[in-house]
Amino acid sequence: MIAAIADMKIFDSFTPKLILKYEEKIKQSNICIFDGNIPEETMKQICDTCQKYEVPTFFEPTSISKGLKPIKAKVFHTITYISPNLDELLAMVEALCGTSFDRDVKKCISVVLEHGVKVVILKLGEKGVAVASKDIFHEFLPYPPKEIVNVTGAGDSLVAGFVYGLTIGATLEQCIKYGLGCAKLSLENQAAISPYLTPDLLEKICQ
Repeated sequence: MIAAIADMKIFDSFTPKLILKYEEKIKQSNICIFDGNIPEETMKQICDTCQKYEVPTFFEPTSISKGLKPIKAKVFHTITYISPNLDELLAMVEALCGTSFDRDVKKCISVVLEHGVKVVILKLGEKGVAVASKDIFHEFLPYPPKEIVNVTGAGDSLVAGFVYGLTIGATLEQCIKYGLGCAKLSLENQAAISPYLTPDLLEKICQ
């Protein structure tokens, strides 16, 4: 990608009323995923609805400032999974307790977990991913791409692969591997989402 223009006003159409319109579908869902682009009041409605029906939530911060929206909306404690990069994580911790603990990753993650989030998937770029819950902390190296063609979409592909794992009942470790496999394929292709991605190919990469 050389250049892109996006009209972010479209996200203003994601209102709490719209979420209520699809309440029954949310009730029947295995997981509900949302990112930092939508309004705070809509995030609150999503989280309230998911809590009501015990549906897990996944939050993708998108940026440092947008990653703070669930905190401002007072629903951060209800989120099941979050996938920040390091800068987004540090900003969250700063907003939650006033310090980022000198960028101590484990300490920062522990703060997020103490505030109610169940699982943190910390994106570390070329260093891979760290995943943590109250019971585990594990780092995963990335699957090296044959050639980096385009970095756009790699983070979203990682999230998509992780969620794919959740929907088929994979372990947390296997979910991370699926995410890293999808990210590898994205990096190797000009398209943000690799057109060659299939469940069989993903299994082969993650063996």
